[in-house]
This record gives sequence, structure tokens and C-alpha cells, in this order.
Amino acid sequence: MASLSVVVTNFDGEQYLPGMMNALRATGYPFHEIIVSDDASRDGSRLLMRHNYPEVKLVTSDVNRGPSPTRNAGIRTATGDLVLLLDNDGQPFPDAIEPMVEMLEADAGLVGVMPRVILRGEPPLVHCDGARTHFTGQMWLLNGHVPVDTAPRDPEPVQSLMGTAMMFRREVALSIAGFEEDYFFYYEDHDFGTRMRILGGPLSSVPAARIDHLGGTENLSFRRGHRYPERRAYLTSKNRHLFGLRNIQGRTMLVLAPIWILHEVAQLTFVLAKGWAEPYFQGLRWNLTHLARTLRKREEIQSRRVVNDAEIMQGGALPLHPGVMAATGSVAAMRRLLERVLNGLYRALRPLLK
Repeated sequence: MASLSVVVTNFDGEQYLPGMMNALRATGYPFHEIIVSDDASRDGSRLLMRHNYPEVKLVTSDVNRGPSPTRNAGIRTATGDLVLLLDNDGQPFPDAIEPMVEMLEADAGLVGVMPRVILRGEPPLVHCDGARTHFTGQMWLLNGHVPVDTAPRDPEPVQSLMGTAMMFRREVALSIAGFEEDYFFYYEDHDFGTRMRILGGPLSSVPAARIDHLGGTENLSFRRGHRYPERRAYLTSKNRHLFGLRNIQGRTMLVLAPIWILHEVAQLTFVLAKGWAEPYFQGLRWNLTHLARTLRKREEIQSRRVVNDAEIMQGGALPLHPGVMAATGSVAAMRRLLERVLNGLYRALRPLLK
């Protein structure tokens, strides 16, 4: 049996950690080790772990650097063959672990699997079963925000992973240099999952492995009905462009240029209407000032990829938050028109990607 290390990423998650430890214990799984990698928490997280859970390995940082360095520190500390990576608010159901381990042990070619992440609510919704890259360059969630009762139950190939919870072969994660630390937050999981796929090998969803996704990170995450944080608006602008510059093939950029230009005009119109011009242009400025470094990393990624963009890309509806998708009137009409135009262009241009 493959040994399994658990790595829990934590920042100011004192309110989540007892529930996480109880959830891991309730699985009854013989974990090789449990590691909490803490990103300079300001609350009582470290004290709680040292006093109440001395058997857990605690990895700490004196500087808040974001999820990527924190996850990397945990992955490097882990010694198991497999790593179950969890955010502090992603608690496994009691029967979540074995389906993922069994799938990885049954198929030596798989490099990682994605459990079903569930959002609490009425009805409960699937947050995602994995992801692809939408042809606009954004992260597209498999079964995103579909009611749990109606969501598919069979495993499916996926092309990317979501940071709330994932399981992967540790040696493959290390071979692709782990999580990219330039993202800070948001898209860092999509970048990691995409590189696992294009540099490592196949990924699969495991709907039978369920994860309870709780509240998220203040001023960065949001749920239905919550205000979109301005800081996330900046990170969205910065990181979706960074993802494309690192991971999308040059031929794809050239072929899909008409789509991306039209989509960017629509994005700019939207952010101006929302009053987010400053964070949007700050994101663009970051990419310009760091372009040389990004291109060096891009060269290494592109030289090692084993599949092309046609395999990882997804057509269909724009990957928008359900609050935007539920809009009515002129906003909904413009969104539907934009989707028809962009999808029509993609259907025409997609054969050129192969």
C-alpha cells in the first residue's frame, strides 16, 4: 500500500483546525503523517496545534507569503508516496480517502486525482470535480455549482485541480517544482494542476471522495451573495494573464488572438462598470514588470509538455460566478451574445490548435 501524507495549509485558521483534525481522525485511515504548514498566522493556530495536537508536524513561516510557498513547504516536508493536500477549510467526509488512494494505486499512469468539493447550502452544490482551461484562458470548473443530487457520479478525466483538496504523487509534484510562488493567491492551484497534466500525466475526478468546503479566506474568497473583494479583482487580472503567459502554447495564442482580444475588451468594460479599473491595470502592470522572469519560466514549461492545448481546453459558457450568470435584462442579453460570438469563433479556430 502506498504511504499517504496529509498536508493542511493554514493561515489564521484557528477556527477550522479542530474540525479538520476531527475530520481526518473520523476517516480511520492509517496516514503516514499529518503536517500543518502555517503561513505566519496571527491567531492562535500554532499554539493550538502545539498544545492540542503534538503528534502533528508543524511547519511554520515568519512571513506571510501566500498558499504556494506554504504548500511547497509542506510537500517538501512530506515523506509519503502520495500527498493529500487540503486547505484548512476543506474537510474530508469519513469515506473520502480510500476512493482516491484506490484509484491512484489501480492506475500507475495517473499522477493526481480530484475529489468532489461541496459547498454548503440549500441545496448543497458541487464547487467542482476538477477543472479545464476555458478557451478564454480562464479556469473552467467541472460540474461547478451543480446541485449535488443531480451531479454525475462517475469519475472523469480532468485537466487541472483545485486547491481546496487534491491528492497526487509527491515525486511528480516535486518534478514540476511544486506550486508557482508568483501567484500569491488565486489561479495558483489551476497553474499547478495544469502543469501536473501537461508535464506529468493524466488526472481524474473522484466524485465518491467528498470534501466539505467551508468559509474561505477573508478579503480573498467569496461565496454566493457575498461582495467580490477588490483585492481578488486585482489578483484575477494579474493571475489569469500570468497563467496564459506561462502555460499556453504560442501557436494557441496566435490562433485564438481574435477571441482573446474580444474577451479582454469585454473584461475591461465590465471592470470599468464595477469601478475596478485600478486593480485591473495594476494586474497588467505587474505582468509587464515581471515579464522577463515569466518568459524564462515559460520556456522551461513549454519545452517539457507532453500534451497540447487542444486537450486541456474547454468550450462552452463563460466561467463566471453564478451571481453574474443569474443576472437578467440587458446584462444577461449581452453575456449571451458574447458567449455565442466567442464560441462560434472557437469552433471555427479549434481545428488549428491540433
